Amino acid sequence: MSKDRRLFVPGWRLNLLLSVLLVLPIIYCMLHMPVSINDMIQEIILIEETKASVYFYEYVSSSPFYFRPFEHFLRYVVKWAFSHHPIGYAVLGGIFLSGVSFCMLMVMSPTTKRQYGIALIGMAILLGHHAMGGSLEFNMVISNLFTMFLFTLLMWSLFAAPNSSNLIIIPVVILGLLTKELGLLLVGLVVLVRVLGISKIKLGTTLITLGLGIIYVAYKIITILKGDGFTFYGPGEVNYLNSLLNMVATTTNILTSFPKEANFSLFPLLTGMSYPKWQYVHLLGSLAVTLLIIIATIPQQVTTLVRPARYRSMTFLFLILIALTSCLAFFYTRDRHGAMVLPMLVYLFYLGANHLAEIVPTHGLVRYVAVGIVCLIAIPWGMRMAGTAFYIREASSGIR
Repeated sequence: MSKDRRLFVPGWRLNLLLSVLLVLPIIYCMLHMPVSINDMIQEIILIEETKASVYFYEYVSSSPFYFRPFEHFLRYVVKWAFSHHPIGYAVLGGIFLSGVSFCMLMVMSPTTKRQYGIALIGMAILLGHHAMGGSLEFNMVISNLFTMFLFTLLMWSLFAAPNSSNLIIIPVVILGLLTKELGLLLVGLVVLVRVLGISKIKLGTTLITLGLGIIYVAYKIITILKGDGFTFYGPGEVNYLNSLLNMVATTTNILTSFPKEANFSLFPLLTGMSYPKWQYVHLLGSLAVTLLIIIATIPQQVTTLVRPARYRSMTFLFLILIALTSCLAFFYTRDRHGAMVLPMLVYLFYLGANHLAEIVPTHGLVRYVAVGIVCLIAIPWGMRMAGTAFYIREASSGIR
């Protein structure tokens, strides 16, 4: 077992500094992104021309299938603060991205040399996964980052500051449900953490959270039965094979970075196509992280950060959240759909890597194997984190 020296007790200030420095290159690219014209441009124009009171009255009265009032409120914030200049979306997006980065570091709460080293690799995973790039490719869509920020904020409260969790759970869940369908994952996180005994949450808080989720799902079912705002398929037109592939693709995308945008044609064994080199980088890095998490569930030793039973419960929680994410991708899937559970992937990697580092001997052949594994993870993900900045500029430039 190696001696892991404590450099200092940094508190939140160093984490804030690191979080901003890590996302600055991405924010720089966001500020230089052209306007991405997509199917939301009509909505943006309507918000520009309509008073908020009138707009929200008509919006709520129409009972749309995609009930996202807080997403529309964020557009009004851009209108009021930036006169709807496109840079307003980049600024808000940058704030939310910084919030995700800061909350992730606070969840991990590193205090030693080794912990900070592993935490930085974890941040490369968070910012380098193409689910993050998918959340940034449309600069007019900032609700994805906002719901991800709420998820990491809730993780911070549940895992690193449990005494505050009961105070913020319900407001955070309500905001999430009013922003995006993926806000249901906040409900799942709270309920599962209570059921699995990972963190102490009051029964009343859990029941209220579950009730909010049930009300939200009931609303969705009612709008489907009424046929309001539901335009994916008509009666009898659901393609269950495609829907199944959407769910499978979302699951494997999170764990292996394959297939990108549910495009299975990249798989050479099925199509005879050659594998693009960038796909090798993605696949290698993701498989290494997934394998490390699996291996970390095996040892029975208690270490500084990990109690084996709790770690296995958190891994089970992660798998259930992936399953819930896949269900939400029934009708269509995008890379960004997996972004909500990325913080859980990063946290499990952080805990698992520190866990293994404490129990694996650091002399002889084992030491060199351990260094090789670290490089196998750190190098591809460092490349991918840099690639996120380049990707969002290229993706946005192609949609105008």
